Amino acid sequence: MGLELGLEAQVTATIKLKGAAAIGSFVYANNPNLYLTSDVTNEGIFDEKGRSGNYISNLKNYKIAAGPHQAYSAGFEYRDPNYWWIGATVNFFNNTYVDIAPLTRSRNFYSDADGLTFPDYDLESASQLLQQEKFDAYKVVNLVGGKSWKIDGYYISAFATVNNLLNTAYKSGGFEQGRNANYNELSADKALNKPVFGNKYWYGRGTTYFLNLNFSF
Repeated sequence: MGLELGLEAQVTATIKLKGAAAIGSFVYANNPNLYLTSDVTNEGIFDEKGRSGNYISNLKNYKIAAGPHQAYSAGFEYRDPNYWWIGATVNFFNNTYVDIAPLTRSRNFYSDADGLTFPDYDLESASQLLQQEKFDAYKVVNLVGGKSWKIDGYYISAFATVNNLLNTAYKSGGFEQGRNANYNELSADKALNKPVFGNKYWYGRGTTYFLNLNFSF
């Protein structure tokens, strides 16, 4: 569920103020079935007890990795009578989460090879290992502007943008690796200074520039 709101106000003949907000809460509503297959067979994976690769993945109430759950924007635009204009927006993003690995939230996480729970399985430690990572909030400043001319019946216009003016570094998304899908393996990997199969991330771009020139006749 969520709410989106946008406002725009022409405060003077040349100045316009703009604002927008998107606030949501996006979570898994149930615990879906997880079916495992391999390149060898498409009939499902079976363990030593003959159980099929059908698992219940306990995803209920985990956050969906669908970008920031909260986004806010405020800006202005100035249009001069001499046919030039400039605008700026400040954008704030919050509540962005890593995409979780479904297999790690199934019985595969706590079950040993004999189907029993790992002898050293600790609920408090397991809860920490399965805690979904939340990214830091970040803000991005964008500029846009343009100018047009009329010369001897010809029209010339220029349009330019500068995105992420402050060159903010931020994580825009990511996912958990599912290779260490049981308690012992994940505990050992997390204990390393640099996990071998840690979360994978992608980052937003730094400052980018765009310029468009147009000539009409």
